[in-house]
Amino acid sequence: LGLENTYFKNSTGFSHDNQQTTAYDLAKLVFRIKHDFPEYYDLFSTKSFIFRDNVYETHNHVLMDYKYAEGLKTGFTKMAGYNLATTAKKDDRDLIGIVISCTNLKDRDAFMISILDNNFAKNLTTSSNSLGSGDFK
Repeated sequence: LGLENTYFKNSTGFSHDNQQTTAYDLAKLVFRIKHDFPEYYDLFSTKSFIFRDNVYETHNHVLMDYKYAEGLKTGFTKMAGYNLATTAKKDDRDLIGIVISCTNLKDRDAFMISILDNNFAKNLTTSSNSLGSGDFK
Protein backbone atom coordinates (compact mmCIF):
# COMPACT_ATOMS: atom_id res chain seq x y z
CA LEU A 1 0.00 0.00 0.00
CA GLY A 2 2.98 2.31 0.32
CA LEU A 3 2.24 3.38 3.88
CA GLU A 4 5.81 4.35 4.66
CA ASN A 5 5.28 5.81 8.13
CA THR A 6 2.53 3.57 9.44
CA TYR A 7 2.85 0.69 11.88
CA PHE A 8 -0.35 -1.03 12.97
CA LYS A 9 0.07 -3.34 15.94
CA ASN A 10 -3.58 -4.40 16.24
CA SER A 11 -6.67 -4.49 14.07
CA THR A 12 -8.88 -2.57 16.50
CA GLY A 13 -7.23 0.84 16.30
CA PHE A 14 -6.81 0.85 20.07
CA SER A 15 -3.71 2.60 21.37
CA HIS A 16 -0.42 0.74 21.36
CA ASP A 17 2.99 2.21 22.17
CA ASN A 18 4.43 1.01 18.84
CA GLN A 19 1.46 1.97 16.66
CA GLN A 20 1.71 5.10 14.54
CA THR A 21 0.56 6.65 11.29
CA THR A 22 0.53 9.98 9.46
CA ALA A 23 -2.22 11.99 7.80
CA TYR A 24 -0.52 11.36 4.45
CA ASP A 25 -0.49 7.59 4.96
CA LEU A 26 -4.14 7.65 6.04
CA ALA A 27 -5.01 9.58 2.87
CA LYS A 28 -3.25 6.90 0.82
CA LEU A 29 -5.19 4.19 2.67
CA VAL A 30 -8.49 5.98 2.04
CA PHE A 31 -7.62 6.31 -1.66
CA ARG A 32 -6.87 2.58 -1.90
CA ILE A 33 -10.12 1.65 -0.13
CA LYS A 34 -12.16 3.84 -2.48
CA HIS A 35 -10.47 2.74 -5.69
CA ASP A 36 -9.44 -0.85 -5.01
CA PHE A 37 -12.51 -2.00 -3.07
CA PRO A 38 -15.51 -0.20 -4.58
CA GLU A 39 -17.76 -3.10 -3.55
CA TYR A 40 -17.15 -2.16 0.10
CA TYR A 41 -16.89 1.61 -0.23
CA ASP A 42 -20.61 2.18 0.40
CA LEU A 43 -20.23 0.64 3.87
CA PHE A 44 -18.28 3.75 4.87
CA SER A 45 -21.24 6.01 4.09
CA THR A 46 -23.72 4.27 6.37
CA LYS A 47 -25.72 6.87 8.29
CA SER A 48 -27.69 4.41 10.41
CA PHE A 49 -28.44 0.73 10.80
CA ILE A 50 -30.84 -1.45 12.72
CA PHE A 51 -29.64 -4.16 15.06
CA ARG A 52 -32.00 -6.12 17.30
CA ASP A 53 -34.79 -3.62 16.71
CA ASN A 54 -32.61 -0.67 17.73
CA VAL A 55 -31.56 2.10 15.35
CA TYR A 56 -27.92 3.15 15.62
CA GLU A 57 -26.84 6.48 14.10
CA THR A 58 -23.38 7.27 12.77
CA HIS A 59 -20.89 9.25 14.85
CA ASN A 60 -19.77 10.95 11.65
CA HIS A 61 -21.43 14.37 11.86
CA VAL A 62 -19.60 15.61 8.76
CA LEU A 63 -21.25 12.83 6.78
CA MET A 64 -24.63 13.86 8.17
CA ASP A 65 -24.24 17.64 7.85
CA TYR A 66 -21.89 18.36 4.92
CA LYS A 67 -23.68 17.97 1.62
CA TYR A 68 -20.61 16.90 -0.37
CA ALA A 69 -19.38 14.27 2.09
CA GLU A 70 -19.51 10.69 0.87
CA GLY A 71 -18.31 9.15 4.11
CA LEU A 72 -15.50 7.21 5.64
CA LYS A 73 -14.24 6.85 9.21
CA THR A 74 -14.24 8.54 12.60
CA GLY A 75 -11.88 7.57 15.38
CA PHE A 76 -10.87 8.36 18.92
CA THR A 77 -8.28 7.12 21.34
CA LYS A 78 -6.91 8.84 24.43
CA MET A 79 -3.48 8.90 22.86
CA ALA A 80 -4.49 10.15 19.40
CA GLY A 81 -7.50 12.32 20.20
CA TYR A 82 -10.42 12.80 17.80
CA ASN A 83 -9.70 11.84 14.19
CA LEU A 84 -11.63 11.85 10.94
CA ALA A 85 -11.01 10.64 7.41
CA THR A 86 -13.55 12.02 4.92
CA THR A 87 -14.17 11.59 1.23
CA ALA A 88 -16.17 14.24 -0.55
CA LYS A 89 -17.34 14.88 -4.11
CA LYS A 90 -18.52 18.11 -5.68
CA ASP A 91 -19.24 18.19 -9.39
CA ASP A 92 -16.27 16.34 -10.90
CA ARG A 93 -13.89 16.92 -7.96
CA ASP A 94 -13.06 14.21 -5.43
CA LEU A 95 -11.31 15.10 -2.19
CA ILE A 96 -9.87 13.17 0.71
CA GLY A 97 -9.56 15.02 4.00
CA ILE A 98 -7.70 13.80 7.07
CA VAL A 99 -7.92 15.47 10.49
CA ILE A 100 -5.98 13.99 13.38
CA SER A 101 -5.32 14.75 17.04
CA CYS A 102 -8.18 17.15 17.77
CA THR A 103 -9.20 17.70 21.38
CA ASN A 104 -12.95 17.65 20.70
CA LEU A 105 -15.54 16.62 18.11
CA LYS A 106 -16.78 20.11 17.32
CA ASP A 107 -13.33 21.41 16.39
CA ARG A 108 -12.52 18.25 14.44
CA ASP A 109 -15.67 18.51 12.34
CA ALA A 110 -15.32 22.27 11.78
CA PHE A 111 -11.70 21.84 10.72
CA MET A 112 -12.63 19.07 8.28
CA ILE A 113 -15.39 21.17 6.71
CA SER A 114 -13.00 24.12 6.35
CA ILE A 115 -10.39 21.88 4.67
CA LEU A 116 -12.95 20.55 2.22
CA ASP A 117 -14.53 23.95 1.50
CA ASN A 118 -11.13 25.61 0.97
CA ASN A 119 -10.02 22.90 -1.44
CA PHE A 120 -13.28 22.84 -3.37
CA ALA A 121 -12.95 26.63 -3.74
CA LYS A 122 -9.53 26.33 -5.42
CA ASN A 123 -9.57 26.74 -9.17
CA LEU A 124 -7.48 23.79 -10.30
CA THR A 125 -6.51 23.55 -13.94
CA THR A 126 -4.41 20.39 -13.63
CA SER A 127 -4.65 17.18 -11.66
CA SER A 128 -3.04 17.66 -8.27
CA ASN A 129 -3.45 17.07 -4.58
CA SER A 130 -2.65 19.28 -1.62
CA LEU A 131 -0.18 16.71 -0.31
CA GLY A 132 2.17 17.13 -3.25
CA SER A 133 2.40 16.48 -6.93
CA GLY A 134 1.23 13.26 -8.50
CA ASP A 135 -1.22 10.80 -7.04
CA PHE A 136 -1.41 7.77 -4.80
CA LYS A 137 -1.32 5.11 -7.49
